[in-house]
Order: sequence, then structure tokens, then C-alpha cells
Amino acid sequence: VFMKKSIKLFLALITMFLLSLSLFACSGSGSGSGGGYPGGSMSPGASGDGYEGGSSEDSGESGDSSSTGDIIFDITQEELNQIQAGQITAMEWSDCEHYTDWLELVASGNQADSENGQLAKAYNSLQNINSNLNTQNIIVFKLTSGENVLTNAKIKIITPNQQLMYESVTNMNGLAYIQLIDYYSSVTVAVEYYGQNFSQVLELKGSERLYNINLENVVLAEKPKTLDLLLTIDTTGSMGDEIKYLQAELKNVISRLDGLNMNIRLALLFYRDLGDNYVTLNFDFTTDIDAQISNLSKQKAAGGGDWEEAVDIAYDEATKLSWSEDSIKIMFHVADAPPHFTQSKIGLFVQSVQKFSKLGIRLVPITCSGIESKSEVLYRIAAMLTGGTYTYITDHSGIGNDHHESITGATVVELLNEMMIRIITEYCTGEDIPPVSYIKQYIAELTFDSNGGSFVNSIFILKGKSVSMLQKPVKENHQFLGWYYLENGVEVEFTLQTVVNSDLLIYAKWKEIIQEGSN
Repeated sequence: VFMKKSIKLFLALITMFLLSLSLFACSGSGSGSGGGYPGGSMSPGASGDGYEGGSSEDSGESGDSSSTGDIIFDITQEELNQIQAGQITAMEWSDCEHYTDWLELVASGNQADSENGQLAKAYNSLQNINSNLNTQNIIVFKLTSGENVLTNAKIKIITPNQQLMYESVTNMNGLAYIQLIDYYSSVTVAVEYYGQNFSQVLELKGSERLYNINLENVVLAEKPKTLDLLLTIDTTGSMGDEIKYLQAELKNVISRLDGLNMNIRLALLFYRDLGDNYVTLNFDFTTDIDAQISNLSKQKAAGGGDWEEAVDIAYDEATKLSWSEDSIKIMFHVADAPPHFTQSKIGLFVQSVQKFSKLGIRLVPITCSGIESKSEVLYRIAAMLTGGTYTYITDHSGIGNDHHESITGATVVELLNEMMIRIITEYCTGEDIPPVSYIKQYIAELTFDSNGGSFVNSIFILKGKSVSMLQKPVKENHQFLGWYYLENGVEVEFTLQTVVNSDLLIYAKWKEIIQEGSN
């Protein structure tokens, strides 16, 4: 049932995707020669040599290099039906990177009937339960020594009356996210960096958010070479619609971590609720990845009963696992429900999130079907307070029940496993890696450079297939010799028999025709 639903939704999305691109192409179309669209024959191989349009000699025609703005979709409905859907799709949104958008969102309470207003109302409701969920004053420190960023530096924020306010750890870019629970005109910033201690008073400047702190006489340490990865997973009965698919995705992620060239330590933490046959079940950090994959495979969805679950207890237990001192620390939390919304439960939840920040654990929630606005706000706050990011499963794959549509800016629908690998890589390297649409997992784009000849349309094609048509450009006083591309630095001719597995830039080769009587 899930597979049929998945294929149906995927095909519908593909159709909309192709239609939108077609409409976009038509809106900017112009004139062109050599069989460009609109106009010209659509029959593949119309010229008798595998090319569409043009002539065999092209000796006297003038090439038109202007773009028609058109795109060719060399994909049949039968080929679309062969796509194996069923992989979970997801999206990411970092409120740390879009902090101004977040502030505007939670301040939109006067729009009570709008989606933004509902989220703002949920935010205000959470403040009534625990004031430490206030995110109105999150600032960012960037620690450097000369031109070098300081990674894994421990930061303590101390108030003028010598009270500890907040603790955090810098990431691979030297950034630490600090929650100012109370506002002061100045605070003391105490830094511990691999046994070296520094302290300075920092003047806070109203709306300024980023503070650059450059420390002198620092003995630089090597970047962390260990990744501590914790997968925390809700295994209550409400996860039954997705857990088997999630297990497949998570096992795929785990099996691909070797590419990071880091020492991988993996832990698993499963949780349900009070009264179930277990509240939490953990498998502490180990380098035995195969054993953890086996532990993951054995889990089943059961129990729960009511909506909220023992998230607070799971978070508290996560802080007590054997995290290594000098490591990149990431916790993915797969959830379809919040903790119980009582002061004591949310209190333990917040204390645990603050401990995550102190330890340098980046929290990445992955929310599933069952999440609503109040849960979304809670998990987005938790991610922000740890320098993490928020992710959520979408309906695009058709897997599971309907998913809550989070209120974010424009972002990209990805495959869940690819998104997780991207996020892990970003935290381990400090690089900003653009997300790749899940559509691109199936479709390749062929871009044609006519090298001075007439414009040739791009082609979208399913990976693993060959094209059914090729346009033939024209160029004044030149004979077209064929299309070519580079494969591992070697020039290869592109023909109707070439199997396409990735995006390609294809270029034309020409032979100049010497006119009779010319010098």
C-alpha cells in the first residue's frame, strides 16, 4: 500500500516538475534553427544520421547562437513507472542561520488565524511552561587566533554578579551559539581551549549578534578526528507507519560513514513512555558499527498509548552516555511526538538541552508524522540552543501518514539519507554543502555547448538511459563532426548509444570548410 501510494505521489510530483519547467521554458522562447523547440521535427534521428535538424554539410548556413530557452524531456511514462520510489524525503531548516526570520516568525502572534500566528501562539505557550525556552537573545561568538579558527573551545558566559549563565562549545568554524537568558550590558567570556584558559569582559551592543573574539598566544591543537554519532529513536506504536523505512535509511547512513576518514563511534538510544516494557534502551558508544546495525535492525514499534512520550528521560540519558572529550558530537533525534507538556517534564528536557550545549552536542531533530506546531517549535528551539539544525520528513515520498508542514523559508526536498550524510559532513568539515533535490537522484541534465554554432536545447533524461534524439547544430563555413564530452579527462564521442549516469557538459566539434578560390 505504501509503495503504491509512494509511486503515485512521486509520479504526480514529477509531472508537476516537468510541467513547471516546460512553462518556464515556453515563456522565454525565441527563434532558433536546427530543429529547436518550438518548431522543427520531433522525430528522433530525422536527418538519417542520429541527429535532429540541420544538414549533412551545413556549408553555407549562418548559425543562430541565440537561446530558445527550451528544455527537452527525453523520458517516457513507462520509464517513470519503473522508478523505485519508497525512499524517505526530508527537508532541513537552520534557525541559527536564519535567526532574523525566526524572530519575525515568533513575533507574529497578532496573526492568530494564520499558520505563522499559530506557531507564534505555540511559542508563547512554551514560555509559560519554561522561561528558559526564550530565544529572543541568542548571540554568536566566533573564536579565532590570528587567521585560525578555534574548534572545540569551551565557553562559559558569566554575569557581572559572577553567576554562570550559559555554556557552549565552538564548532568546526569556531562558532558558538549562546543563549542570553537575562540581558546584561557586559559579560565575562571564559574560554578553555585544550588546557589553555583565557578570559575577557565583553561589552554587549544591543541588537548586535555576532561577536569576534581573537585570542593571542594560543597553542593550536589538531582538528578533532573522532565523530561521536548518537541516533535517538522513538519506538512507540505511533512510529509503526515509518520505522522500517527509517531503519533502512539509517543503516544506509551508518554504512557510508567511512568516507569521512574519521574514527567513528556510534551509539543508539531507543525510548517509549512510562508504563511500557522499557522507557529507554541504549547501546553506548562503540566502534563496532556492524553490532550497532544489528541492534538497530532488531527494534520494533510498540507501546506508547497517549500522544506525548518520554523524550525528557531520553534526553537526560543521552547526556550520560560515554561521549569522548575531543570529538565532533552529533545527535539525530527521530520523533513523532513531544515530551509531556508539564513543568517538570519540560524542565528536564530544557536542562538536558543545556547540557548538550555544554558538551558540544549538535542536536538535529528529524520529525515524523504526528508532529504539530507546538512540537515543531519545541524541537526547533532545542536545535538552536545547541548550534544544531531542524529537519522534518515530508509527504513527497508517500511513506507514512501525513506530515506536518513546517513553516520555514524556501528550501530543498532531499532524500533523508543523503541529507543526513550532508549534515554530518558539514559538522565534521565546516564546509557549507548545498542540498541536492531528490529529483536529481533520478534525472540527469545534458547541457550542450555548440562552440559558436546554433543554440541546442538541454535534455533531461533518466539516469541509466540513453537519449532518443540529438539536435544537430549549424555553423557558417563549418562541417559538424559530432558531439563529445570528457570522461576522466579523456575525450569521448556522445551518441545515441551513450548511457547517461550523471549530468554532462557536451560540446560540438567542427571542421572548417575552405571556400573555393579563397587564400
